[in-house]
Amino acid sequence: MRLFTYILFFWILFLPNLSLGTPLLKIDLELYPELNLLKGSLFTDNLNGEYKFITSDLTINEVQTSSEVLLFEQEEFLKIFTKEESSLYISFEKNLNPYLLPITIVHPPFPYPGKPFTYQINLKIPDTFENMEILIPSEESKIERDKNFLLYTFKTQNPLLNPCIIISPFKLEKMKFSYKNFSFYFYYSPQLYTLSEKDLKKIFENFKTFAYHLENIGIFLHPFKIFHLILVPEDFPKVKSFSNVLFISYSSLKDTKQFLHCLTKKKLEDEILLEEEIKEGLITYLIDYQLAENKKDFRKLQILFPKKESKAFFYFLFLAERIGEKNFINFFKKFYEKSIFNFRSLNDFLILIQQSYPEFKNFIISYEEFQKLNLRGEVKSIIQEKDFYLLDLTLYTNLASKNLVKSIPISLEIETEKGSKFVVLNLEKETQDFQISVNGKPEVIFIDPEYKLWRNLDFEEIPNCIAKLFYSQGTIILKKDDLPTYKKFIDYFRNLGYKISFSFIEFSEISKIFENLIYLNISPLTWQFNPPSEGFYLKVIPNPYNSEYIIGYLHVSSQNELDEALKNLVSLNPYSEIFIRSGKVILKREDKTFEGIPIFIPLFSEETCIKSNFSFREEALKYINSQIILAGIEKEIPFCKDYLKNLLQSLYNFNRNIILALDLPPFFQRLLEDYFENKLSEFQLKESLKNIDYIHVKALLEVIEWAKMNKIKVLTIGVDPELFLKILNNGLKGLSQKDLSKLPEIDFLNPPYKDYLFSLFVASENLQKFNFENFYEAQVFRLEDLSEKIKKLLETFKSNQFIIFIQKDLITQNWKLPYYLQKRNILNFKIINPINKDIKSIEY
Repeated sequence: MRLFTYILFFWILFLPNLSLGTPLLKIDLELYPELNLLKGSLFTDNLNGEYKFITSDLTINEVQTSSEVLLFEQEEFLKIFTKEESSLYISFEKNLNPYLLPITIVHPPFPYPGKPFTYQINLKIPDTFENMEILIPSEESKIERDKNFLLYTFKTQNPLLNPCIIISPFKLEKMKFSYKNFSFYFYYSPQLYTLSEKDLKKIFENFKTFAYHLENIGIFLHPFKIFHLILVPEDFPKVKSFSNVLFISYSSLKDTKQFLHCLTKKKLEDEILLEEEIKEGLITYLIDYQLAENKKDFRKLQILFPKKESKAFFYFLFLAERIGEKNFINFFKKFYEKSIFNFRSLNDFLILIQQSYPEFKNFIISYEEFQKLNLRGEVKSIIQEKDFYLLDLTLYTNLASKNLVKSIPISLEIETEKGSKFVVLNLEKETQDFQISVNGKPEVIFIDPEYKLWRNLDFEEIPNCIAKLFYSQGTIILKKDDLPTYKKFIDYFRNLGYKISFSFIEFSEISKIFENLIYLNISPLTWQFNPPSEGFYLKVIPNPYNSEYIIGYLHVSSQNELDEALKNLVSLNPYSEIFIRSGKVILKREDKTFEGIPIFIPLFSEETCIKSNFSFREEALKYINSQIILAGIEKEIPFCKDYLKNLLQSLYNFNRNIILALDLPPFFQRLLEDYFENKLSEFQLKESLKNIDYIHVKALLEVIEWAKMNKIKVLTIGVDPELFLKILNNGLKGLSQKDLSKLPEIDFLNPPYKDYLFSLFVASENLQKFNFENFYEAQVFRLEDLSEKIKKLLETFKSNQFIIFIQKDLITQNWKLPYYLQKRNILNFKIINPINKDIKSIEY
């Protein structure tokens, strides 16, 4: 074989070079199994210019040329600079054990030229290998027998970059499918997969449904009309890119969108030269985004869980928004057709667009200048005219004016009492003022509600969801005895970088932890995590100390339930709480957030107790780890407008296991139940509350209405008014034995509280109608009674969180209700007290 090659080489040296177009590489290879060695030679007779042959893992034995050349030999490659058309001969060898793996990919099998060539590859192997699969993806192939050897010949008429040799100890099953003038060959090992033609045909039919997306961008324009797909195991190591060959797992092949993504990436790697980040961004926009069922959600997820290509995706989205999506895709198709094997750059693409859109240069931002925005807004004033309102709005960005080479379109949605209005503002400065008119009274403004900008999310936009478990590492906490049941779940998250701990982490310790935590069958907060007895239950909540991370809790009743649920887990990423039984999704709960950066409209004509930058979502985070929340309401001072409803909704978004308790007399319990069952009208309920003189009735009605709408249990915990009046008038000594039996344990030794009540007593003529000791006993009875009822609630509803609405004056000092709660060893409670333009939170 070597002698023949030398004769051929010297014969061609003296012939005129008549070849045209892409040069042909002739490769002769021979496998020596007993030596674990592959020997070969490369020959071509039409070189001109500079070539860099990749020679990693090859031993170069000899290099010969037909004309003067400059050679630079290095460890990984061989550079050749030809001064005129010349011939080249290289002999080489490579260590190769074809039995080592189920599928062996020989790369490089010969020096790769780094440029597209046509190929004729001849491979000689002993005929003992006839039961093995030898595959070199090509357009023509044949096998001949020569004595004790098999001669494989592979030819391509169209240029390729880097062909490879695929060797398997077993024969591979092969199936062909066609789409228009393109042929797909599927290869798989029966030892790895049990597949039928029906299985692959179904996959290919799904592929054809969406293949027009590949047509739209020119993927099928390549002159090489054959593509080879090799099915590999799920854990198959990542391999280098080879022309017209895609190594893909069966799970990725079944996922049509993933298959299209992989195929597009493969074609772009073969045919155009773009940086990895740019290339992935293009595929994300041209394929993944176009296939997305909800494009708005897709854009938001790119911001919420950014990848290396997310910036590039938003850059191409920005360009497409300016010239139109259809035009952008058509331009890329034209660019792709011109760029096959010409290896153009992103700048070449932008120039192509500018040739058709001369005005393009007026708004284009270079990729280097394209930065992630940090936006916020502020309403400076509102002027009410006859038929409309004028808003003075200021937008702020992190970009200095010098970086704002071109204007950035900022979309706004303005919600008013009459509906919504959409406007687009052109941001040209670091800080810029705008004036906007709306018909109805404005309530809130949302910046970029459609998520078309590469920007930071406001805290109010970030959902609490299971997906966060997959995008950040952490620790899994469980008992050793539970290890067998949860093994598959643990193995999955170990591959994502999670650690395992058999030591329980108390909730009080998590303020020092900056990572995700997943508790398996150990509930750190019983009122947050309350699983059913059977099935698969998973819930996540934000870490109240470090909201970038989340705390997850998983309970499964059996390994079978876990196996069934894991099949659906990734598809349930957007949810914060899920319950699956026997593979069926019983519950999936989504955390609702604002769409767009919110700008709350200040009430310039009214006093407001909430600062303009106040976040109910952040406020609710403070109470996640408290089983009892004491909300103080005054009688005379109106409660913050919409404060209760918004705070309750934020708490409810994080935890559906809540119960509301109201400081109302016991007989109101029946009235509330009738109201919830629509047996009592809102007017009748309001009438029954009008004699309550110690709490703000309007605020209380707002709470009750919200609870009814969300089907939340509401309980009354106030004192019996008749019993209270008996003590107020006659003291405890005037009670009957029957009345005394109704009393909780009472401790009258509370000097600070007694001094406080005495100061009220001497300052009020109305209070002086009573005996002070009786007055003091009645007030202490009220606090003891409230505390005892709260204790009983905790004993009865151990897996619920309580929000208790109570007279504000009873919770403002530690020696009032907090003292009597702590005396009963009730320590896990917080107090909220919204007054005087501030929201105060007190933790115990």
